[in-house]
Amino acid sequence: MKKNMKPILMVYLKIFLFTGVSFGIITIVIDSLSEPGFSWGRLMYSIAFFGGIMSLLLGTIHILSLRAMGIKKFTNANLSVQQKKQIKSAIKPENLISSLKSDPFINKMSMTENNQGILMKSDISWMSWGEKISIKIVSQENPFTEYEIVSKPKLATNLVDAGKNFKNVSHLENILLKPIH
Repeated sequence: MKKNMKPILMVYLKIFLFTGVSFGIITIVIDSLSEPGFSWGRLMYSIAFFGGIMSLLLGTIHILSLRAMGIKKFTNANLSVQQKKQIKSAIKPENLISSLKSDPFINKMSMTENNQGILMKSDISWMSWGEKISIKIVSQENPFTEYEIVSKPKLATNLVDAGKNFKNVSHLENILLKPIH
């Protein structure tokens, strides 16, 4: 098996197990309330059918979205819904907020500043319940500041995000790496 296939298979398997087993448990509870008896066959069918459909649908959307963003080699890190990157930038911490607020994509998010950095939250989209994005200062060495960007779903049970968090981190990386005039 190609090394590139294992992380992809793990995404499909994770979705299959989470959605299939959850649906199977809900089906058993509803069935036990309406009719006596338990059927292993019905449970396995529910798990396989629903888990299979959701895995193919959600997994394929996630992978195709990431591929459209330019990812050619899939790893566990870039397939994850939590994305993290450290970037050295010439933008000083005191100028970072104004750089972020001047960007039309980032300006739509709620933004708060604290002693650890900047926390942003995006709204609900068709593939997620929103994202939490943090930018923290890792180190400062004139003339550069090293920032850590972390983007993850607001809802911890999100299994896929169609590349939303990867896009958030990439977009912030572009802002931080813009030349200063």
